[in-house]
Amino acid sequence: MIIDCNEQFALTIGSPKEKLIGLELEKLRDRKVMPAIKKALTGEIVSFEGDYDTTTSGISIRVSFVALPIRNSADEIICGCAVVENITEKWLIQKALIEKSDELDKFFTNSLDLLCISGTDGLFKRLNPQWEETLGYSMSELVGKSFWDFVHPDDMDKCFEYWKEERMKFYKELDRKNENLRLT
Repeated sequence: MIIDCNEQFALTIGSPKEKLIGLELEKLRDRKVMPAIKKALTGEIVSFEGDYDTTTSGISIRVSFVALPIRNSADEIICGCAVVENITEKWLIQKALIEKSDELDKFFTNSLDLLCISGTDGLFKRLNPQWEETLGYSMSELVGKSFWDFVHPDDMDKCFEYWKEERMKFYKELDRKNENLRLT
């Protein structure tokens, strides 16, 4: 039975505190939380994360909680305590981020163009499979190397000049659009 709760718990569950005090745990509509609650009442510190359909307000939320036993001076369990957080919004944002990441990963992996991610050090961090297919190098031969490692020595000067010109065009475009932005 819930013997007390703070106002934040009542807000999280979507019910007035008065409606929650005295609620028998065995009457909870959503039984998914019961194994964790029972473990806490038998002496374990437990955590739970998942969807929960509230009994008193009928709302569905995603919760995270830690429950633990409260003992008396004789070390007997007399009740339990739980810290409950509504993580619905955080979980939805995380879910959307994972979906977008998966979408970008599919685009990156399936593109017929040579796509790469390189660090500020100019070394390849990640390349799409088209690099292997087009150039014949394995990923292990490419990752950690610089683009310049794969330019033929006879083409180095021409490639470098082209790269400098394109880089300058890019920086000038940035300067034109945002007077405050300066890249060095």
